[in-house]
Amino acid sequence: MLSDRRDEQCNSKTLFKQITNQSHILHRLLPAKRDAQLIGRLRSAKLYPTCRARTARFLKSFLPYSLANFQ
Repeated sequence: MLSDRRDEQCNSKTLFKQITNQSHILHRLLPAKRDAQLIGRLRSAKLYPTCRARTARFLKSFLPYSLANFQ
């Protein structure tokens, strides 16, 4: 599929994992982490909340796409 090929070509997963490290320079672009107690009570136990966007173009950009798919 096209999305698989895109992920392989740009190494999105590895870049996102590097950004989650607090020493990375782009870490400040991520939203604040959820509380550990809250994560335990949610169905979708993701560490970072997903982004809300008004446009489909922004949702397809790197950061929102990564937050939705690579956690």
